[in-house]
Amino acid sequence: MGTVPKTRPPTVPKTGTPDSGLRRKATPLLTAALLLTILTRLAFILLPRVPLATKAIDSIGDSREYVALARNLAQHRTFSRDTVPPYRPEIFRTPAYPLLLAGSFIVHRPSFLVLALFVQLLLSLATVWLTWKLALELELTPTAAAVAALLVALSPNLAFLSSKLISETLFAPLLLVCLLLLNRFRLAGRVPDLIAAGVCSGLLVLTRPIATFFPLLIAAYVLFLKGTVPARGLSPVRSARRVPLGAPLVLLAAASVVVAPWVIRNGVKTGRYVISTASEHNIYLYDAATVLAAQKGITIPQARDAMMAEATAKFGPIDTNDEATMWQKLAAVARPHFFGKPALAVPVWLFGVFADFLNPISPGPLLIHAGSSPAPGSANLLQSSLGLLAKGRFVDAFRTAWRVRVGGAPLFILVVLALAALFNLILIWFGLASLFLRRSRGLLWLLLPILYFTLLTGTVGDARFRAPIEPLLCLFAAISFTRHDKTAAALNRE
Repeated sequence: MGTVPKTRPPTVPKTGTPDSGLRRKATPLLTAALLLTILTRLAFILLPRVPLATKAIDSIGDSREYVALARNLAQHRTFSRDTVPPYRPEIFRTPAYPLLLAGSFIVHRPSFLVLALFVQLLLSLATVWLTWKLALELELTPTAAAVAALLVALSPNLAFLSSKLISETLFAPLLLVCLLLLNRFRLAGRVPDLIAAGVCSGLLVLTRPIATFFPLLIAAYVLFLKGTVPARGLSPVRSARRVPLGAPLVLLAAASVVVAPWVIRNGVKTGRYVISTASEHNIYLYDAATVLAAQKGITIPQARDAMMAEATAKFGPIDTNDEATMWQKLAAVARPHFFGKPALAVPVWLFGVFADFLNPISPGPLLIHAGSSPAPGSANLLQSSLGLLAKGRFVDAFRTAWRVRVGGAPLFILVVLALAALFNLILIWFGLASLFLRRSRGLLWLLLPILYFTLLTGTVGDARFRAPIEPLLCLFAAISFTRHDKTAAALNRE
């Protein structure tokens, strides 16, 4: 009998796996994305020739409040917006972003603004890198991941907001980290990833109150994952591995540990155990005011005055120094005006949601950023336009918005608006197109945070509030951009 010839096992090339080779080919794109992040952010910080404080702080009212909170934290160890004692406890703003700003005050007070903007730049770089990392862990090709990072770097909206001291610049990378950890739990089912995702979701709540119910949303999603694991490049399929029934409770417990001290602090100092009065603030100032103004044909300020008079008649004189009870009372009279008119409230809300997507950039802050004064009637323009749209007066809504925001604007503003509009159209077009591609199935669960953070903005919707989900929109758009990528076809065949 002859002997069977021995065969040598195949050798692994020294150059590494095919996937590592693909990553090396995509590295120049990622490097370009990081460099463009620096250039686009510096362009808005340095241009045009307007005082830095005007661009970074004065252009958005929220920035002034965050700076006041950070200054008091650094100098007086108290969380309050007041400039003189007695410092009333703040219950509207949450503490995460002011704590970050306070670090710049502590390090060097005279250079506070420069240091804070440098931190903003680092957060922008982190957002671009985390977009790349999340794309890879969602099993997009390295080329698609690099294109997504490049889109985030090029976004005029994100670049513009990075030159402002607002919480969205911290919120966006935190959201990406939370989703990255949640995705790792989807893939491996490891409890440490789930706990870390819960902690991160708690930090999101302490950064922006709009995230208050986000831990509940992802806990419900984790419960849905019971008995499922993702297949490569596809949506989840049934599997023998089972997610423990207690997993959502673990996530919620981790989030609660982060948020609970803040809720207790609010209860002790104000008597109200709440995360924030933001929802009460918004329903009075925006939601109910918009519906009431559209219903009666009055202005937004007049609608607010009418509700204030109603609150005074119902509760007696309103103590504006006690913001905790003030917003509670104002919200009590505002809710019936909003929820009692569903035929008007629903279209107003939905138009606000669409504004969140379709607004290329925030024109009001852009005007101040460029050293111009907003035209008369610019205050509450969005809410006034929503009221006109809800009543079918589309031409009047767009004509008013154009006259107030764009008419007579300097060339700088017109160029930025045009670029932002073009980028936004590309993002929406390619993002929607990706939903019809097989390769996007593994990303469809990301529609949960996208819908959550747009639907909840409602009548205060604006380009600024799209910022946290814009990296996710870039992920979807990148799939369409790279649909003819040969490396994607090769990975799918594997």
